Amino acid sequence: MYLSKIILDLKHPSVRQALWDCHDMHRNVQKWFDFSRQQSMVLYRLYQNREKYVLYVLSKDRLQNLAGNGASLVGCRDMGELEQEMAEGKSYRFDLMAVPSKKIKSEGKNSRRIALRDPKECAAWLARKGEQNGFELLTVMPEPGGVVSGQRGTNRIIFDAVHYRGVLQITRADLFRQAWEKGIGPEKAYGMGLLLLVQG
Repeated sequence: MYLSKIILDLKHPSVRQALWDCHDMHRNVQKWFDFSRQQSMVLYRLYQNREKYVLYVLSKDRLQNLAGNGASLVGCRDMGELEQEMAEGKSYRFDLMAVPSKKIKSEGKNSRRIALRDPKECAAWLARKGEQNGFELLTVMPEPGGVVSGQRGTNRIIFDAVHYRGVLQITRADLFRQAWEKGIGPEKAYGMGLLLLVQG
């Protein structure tokens, strides 16, 4: 896996459009790869750092075709060593943007998902994800991450993100590696689910 750091040029029209529309951002990121998001195992996270917008992209393949759309690659790190070091008992500080939700019953056979906003419910959601994905939370601080929106054809995309920070500890290394590679929760195509890690 590779973690790439990309600076976005706000003077470029496609960058401004992508910052307004999450589906455009998804399309721009996918242009940097020769295969689908699932095949290339692409996750990304948008950061606003003072007056700069930074994208962190985790992927199985190295980025391709980066020139010409307002994006500049400033670093690419092979994450193989970090992945090999993931072991039971290892702890990391983490930073995650995700979309916690729960299913509720509705009329008929189908259920529907509703977003969680209460901090305790958001923390409990991530704790459950940890149990499923080989880690436990030592500390966690959920806070609002803002509204993400865009347009996919005739369908409007809109959801509330939650920003998580804290410390986790690995309980099952095999499950944790899969979660780190594949992401946590829904809306991964729109910048959610990437676990950014710093060794604790």
